[in-house]
Amino acid sequence: AITSAIAFYDTRRFWFNETEATFNTVSGTDVYTASDAAFISTLIEDDSLTVTVSGKKSPLHKVTFGDIQAERIDAVPAGPPARYAFYRQRLYVAPVPNAVYALIVFHAAALGVPGADGSSNAWTTEAEELIRLHAKVDLFENVIRDYPEADRMRAREADVLARLSALSNRRASSGVIRAEYM
Repeated sequence: AITSAIAFYDTRRFWFNETEATFNTVSGTDVYTASDAAFISTLIEDDSLTVTVSGKKSPLHKVTFGDIQAERIDAVPAGPPARYAFYRQRLYVAPVPNAVYALIVFHAAALGVPGADGSSNAWTTEAEELIRLHAKVDLFENVIRDYPEADRMRAREADVLARLSALSNRRASSGVIRAEYM
């Protein structure tokens, strides 16, 4: 039930599953998979990518996969990456890197179930109560068949989820609302 509860919430964003990863491009390669950059296998949502060119960090602009593909139809330009897109668990960059460049990816990642008995991760520490309550709902509904108790646990679970979500929102927000031209 704990494993199922973690799987249920593992693709949701909370402050504790936000992270960063660094990897290097390969000259002449514009498509990267989890075998090139391990973070791709656990990526839930990307926030930003930066590239380091001649010691200076610059943001890459997120575009659609269609935009990247349209660029690749004719001549494929080469140079430092300036744009990126994720599609089918692959990272596409454009232009095609003409050298090795360091990329930093800020993102939310799936944490998964802790690897062994006695080990832990944020699901069993920061979100322990949420996971425990979801597991109880599952057990009361599907094993014990005590539906009123399952409903009681579900209500507590919703309260804990709201509290964790609110905390995540507070930690991510600047406290300022600003209009942006899109």
